[in-house]
Amino acid sequence: MADDEHTHGHRQLKLDDVQMIIGRAVVDEHFRTQFTGDPIGTLKTLGISMTVGGERDEKAVTLVKTIADALSEENHGANLADLLKNLRKSYLDSADGIIRSRCA
Repeated sequence: MADDEHTHGHRQLKLDDVQMIIGRAVVDEHFRTQFTGDPIGTLKTLGISMTVGGERDEKAVTLVKTIADALSEENHGANLADLLKNLRKSYLDSADGIIRSRCA
């Protein structure tokens, strides 16, 4: 079993998870440090899988790592507009890797 392969009880990354991760990382310094240091491991502890149908979901992994990079200490002096642009691009590129809510 691969390091990022999950077993019983884990779910695929959803839009709500992405929003929770970003929000929690902004307000919870301990979580931010944990997440930026080991984004995939942190998601494992939250029960979020980086696999789809037994295969590693590279687009979701890239998105999660992009979020972690944007929130890392090394980027505190970075241009916010550039960071947000990079996050948005990664999010849109992951379109088939993230379960999004349907509009009513």
